Amino acid sequence: MQLFLENPVFILPAKIQNSPYPKVRTMLINEMFCLDIMRSVLSVWSGKNLDMAGFEAYKASFLKLLSEYKERNGIYKNELFSTSSLAHIVYFIESYFCVAR
Repeated sequence: MQLFLENPVFILPAKIQNSPYPKVRTMLINEMFCLDIMRSVLSVWSGKNLDMAGFEAYKASFLKLLSEYKERNGIYKNELFSTSSLAHIVYFIESYFCVAR
């Protein structure tokens, strides 16, 4: 996830970036991709699935947090604190929102 935030997979065209009313889902496409990666990794590693219904209340905040992480990446790129913080957030999600298959 961290690598995809540091090097976004999807680059939005200037037309979309400069649009007066861009869709949130479009602007956060890289963050949503990271959420899907996290779901897949947690499913394989823990043998559990992410309860998306239970996570729904946190989803918007999580995507904003990933966006903030991506924006600040240049400042904190070599700082272990940001990596550790991201790991703790994933652990929180795994602990509270993953359920047995």
